[in-house]
Amino acid sequence: MKKEILKLFYLPVILWILVSFFYFVSLYNIMKSNINHHIKEIQNIVINEKKQQLKKDVDNFKTLFFLLKNAIYSSTQEELGEIINLPIKNRLNKLIETDFAIVGLIPRNKKFKYSIYKNHFIVLNYHKKRYLVVLKNSGEKVYIIGIRKKCLDNFITENILKYLDLINKNKQSYIAIGKITSLKPDKNGNFGYIYYMPPRLKELQGLVLSVKKPDMRGNLFREKYLKCFEHNKSCFVSYYWKNPITSKIEKKISYFEYLKEFNLSVIKGIYESQILKEINSRVEKYKKETVKIFEIAIIVYFVILLIFILLQQMLFNKIKLNLIKNYEELKKGLIKSVYFDSLTSLPNRNKLIEDIKKYSSLILIDIEDFSDINDVFGFEKGDKVLKELSAQLKNEYKNVYRIGSDEFAVCFFEKITGDFLKRLINKKIKIENINISLIIGASNFKKRLYESAEMALKFAIRLKNKKYLLYDESMYLKQKEKLDKINLLKNALEKKDIIPYYQGIVDRNGNIVKYESLMRIKINGKIESPYFFMDLIKEARLYSDFSRIMIEKVLKDIEIIDKKISINLSYDDIANKEMRNFILNSINSKNAKKIIFEILESESIQNYEEVKSFINNAKEKGIEIAIDDFGSGYSNFVRVLNLEPDIIKIDASLIKNIKELKNQKMVELIVDFAKSFKLKTVAEFVSSKEIFDIVKNMGIDEFQGFYFCEPQPFDKISFKKGANED
Repeated sequence: MKKEILKLFYLPVILWILVSFFYFVSLYNIMKSNINHHIKEIQNIVINEKKQQLKKDVDNFKTLFFLLKNAIYSSTQEELGEIINLPIKNRLNKLIETDFAIVGLIPRNKKFKYSIYKNHFIVLNYHKKRYLVVLKNSGEKVYIIGIRKKCLDNFITENILKYLDLINKNKQSYIAIGKITSLKPDKNGNFGYIYYMPPRLKELQGLVLSVKKPDMRGNLFREKYLKCFEHNKSCFVSYYWKNPITSKIEKKISYFEYLKEFNLSVIKGIYESQILKEINSRVEKYKKETVKIFEIAIIVYFVILLIFILLQQMLFNKIKLNLIKNYEELKKGLIKSVYFDSLTSLPNRNKLIEDIKKYSSLILIDIEDFSDINDVFGFEKGDKVLKELSAQLKNEYKNVYRIGSDEFAVCFFEKITGDFLKRLINKKIKIENINISLIIGASNFKKRLYESAEMALKFAIRLKNKKYLLYDESMYLKQKEKLDKINLLKNALEKKDIIPYYQGIVDRNGNIVKYESLMRIKINGKIESPYFFMDLIKEARLYSDFSRIMIEKVLKDIEIIDKKISINLSYDDIANKEMRNFILNSINSKNAKKIIFEILESESIQNYEEVKSFINNAKEKGIEIAIDDFGSGYSNFVRVLNLEPDIIKIDASLIKNIKELKNQKMVELIVDFAKSFKLKTVAEFVSSKEIFDIVKNMGIDEFQGFYFCEPQPFDKISFKKGANED
């Protein structure tokens, strides 16, 4: 064992190696995930940057275009002003118009259409031509001089195109210009033509622009930017185009800007290969930085690991001697904690199981109502009782064990007798001024000594009228019989062999008006009443399952039967929240008015408010409520009224003995009570015509019993007319 302890000190090293492996695998996966995430971020950043650069280049070009235009317009206006200000003798006394200029005296009473361009320049609309003009007012005469605006604009455009030839030379990303003839395409989809392309693509100039003309992959894309132009907006559009540098068809992202004044569209795009090149460059840089961080992390980790191993070895020599020394003490303490009770120092149940083979008989002793001692006097007093009782048992018997909180075992090498147990149980034991009562189960059955003694103790506790029992074979047979019955009930549940039987309830004319559903169980091929198994069903906690299947099957039959059906519910059904919800949720508006719940009003009801709430919920759905076995001994008239039933079913014990005067008086009292509160009454257990005549004359509304019909399964429902036979 000492060698094993020494080996334990190598476990941290192995553990660190395993942790290191998982650490680096996890670190690698995390970094890989982060790299992938960062790559996506880089892609988005680069694409956005390139888009913004395209927009910036087009905006700069647009700004340059208008700066040049304004400069030329301004210089032209200045020159025209100088010309018109020459001496009067050099002025023309008539108005002369050419294709590119207008000059001379404005005739009197002649109206010209003027407009102010850019809040600075005067533009004359004359003979469907537009001129940039300067006016000179000399008293009664007004002179004009101007240059045709189209000539100026053409001059500006020519200079701009020369500029574009310079900046676009041998570049993948270039500025192109389209001429927009109409924002509404004609029937062929045409809306303009290519006005300008860089020198290497001059052959494309003049080509018609059409919304019906696709890109290199067959995608129609021009309609997108044309719609933007209609709303005076710029936009980005993706399409496939031939890269003039690589001669490959690539995806291209272009920015489109509309110069409305000149009906020009300015475009600049970038190819996917350009974007990928930038992305790959940044990704490679990021990967290199990440790898460096990873390498540093590995170095730091292994330095820490090395320091840890060295410190461990230093501590090892100091700890190992103390650990080995304490091992033996620990071993003793563990044995004591595993095999001995800490409160009484007696050997415990583990020790008994280990020792039991050497004994011939066993007594199990249980302190009766020990929990009450703890509740009344406190746990400290309870512990004193246990210690004192264990001391007394130890003084009298050699082999004593404490096997439970208030349970002791005494073992013997010889067999014990009932007289011995009787003497033991009759001993008066008083501890801490508390009288102690014991319950004893004992056994001489060596093959199953503990199990048989425990069975005897359970039987003794259950009987309550006997304080001790010595195991015999009849106990085993009873227990086996009980378990066999439980298994049969479980098999019936598994097969859903719960069969609803129906017994008719008749009116005063003997006609069936409703049925009561009664549970039957198919066991070993025979149909049995649950009456003989109910205690066992409840003890085995199977009641809810039986009740659920019964209700499910009855609700299915209700869909076919054209009469009302009563379903028996116990307080256990209502008190179980899950069962209660199942019952209410299983009933729909269609079948609710055909259902009567028969509830047994008895001393088993612990919470009347709970029952009352359930009844209210049922009545809201349209279900009637009947109180079953009324007058059986526990019925309370006030309590029943509080439940607000619709029907009272008079207990069978009163009906079958109706010839007795006291029972007649009791039934008359119940009928009067029911009529006072407008409740229907049903007489159960009507087994003969004589009984029927008596209860009928008492004013009871409806009747049930073998005189009319016996309970039958759904497919064999029959009706014996009874009273109507006469």
